[in-house]
Amino acid sequence: MRLSKLDIAIGHLEAACMLYLAGRHPATVVLLAGTAEDMLRALPPANDTPTIGEHMLNVAKQMCARQDLAYRDIKEDMVGLRNAVKHANREGENHVDLFPVDEHRYLLGALLNAFRCGTDFSAAMTEAYVRIADAEC
Repeated sequence: MRLSKLDIAIGHLEAACMLYLAGRHPATVVLLAGTAEDMLRALPPANDTPTIGEHMLNVAKQMCARQDLAYRDIKEDMVGLRNAVKHANREGENHVDLFPVDEHRYLLGALLNAFRCGTDFSAAMTEAYVRIADAEC
């Protein structure tokens, strides 16, 4: 079977959305959504929507009034939790604290990047987006 990187990323996102909607395995939701977010960020855009990383970098620049910030300056904030649930050998890290907002952040980032790539949202992706919007309001 030959799969495009877009198909793989959307598969990760779709699985993350289904787990989120079922209220199951929040660490896996973060891992799959974070991986999808990362993959989708690297793919060519279908429109001019910024990636979640670009958006967060612009917010960080405004919040700290530092126009010289680069993505590497906020990278740990962007991918740190995903790496924490992915790697068992992070020194001094035997547990990971997860909260609903963590799932929301990674899912929304991946959904935004999927939109940027021109992806048609599945029912699970749409429902996850709506549920997150309702929870955050």
